[in-house]
Amino acid sequence: TTTTTTTTTTTTTTTTTTTTPTTTTTSFVPPISCNFTLSAASGEIVFPLKSPCVTDQDPFWVISVGDFSNSINFNIAEYTTSNTNDDCTDYIQFLGEDDAQIRKKMCFNEDTPLKMNFKGQKRVKVVLHHQNRVTFTANFFGFSKIH
Repeated sequence: TTTTTTTTTTTTTTTTTTTTPTTTTTSFVPPISCNFTLSAASGEIVFPLKSPCVTDQDPFWVISVGDFSNSINFNIAEYTTSNTNDDCTDYIQFLGEDDAQIRKKMCFNEDTPLKMNFKGQKRVKVVLHHQNRVTFTANFFGFSKIH
């Protein structure tokens, strides 16, 4: 007589997965009124700002160098626009003490003098008009010419 024994082994593996929910926090930065008065002998303007500007008014900077200067130098270090058309949709306007235009507007789509001198001006208002995404950096300083 012959006896045969068969043994069967079954292995079961259990996998456990743990999911941790993630939370995304977004902060809302409310738009600000972008009207600035710069009362200094020198300074810098950088746009865009860290906070968005309200959309119902063009951003502007009033440069006032005080009684120690009788002219303002304004130098644009760099500027860009997302506008691909060959038009003057995006530009910077320069206004004098009575808000009258004192220089040809600087269009972002053309070569424009990047160094400007506003002789006899103690106050210049720099107004940015734009419909497209723009960036610019400028610096200014007041000076007096000694005769």
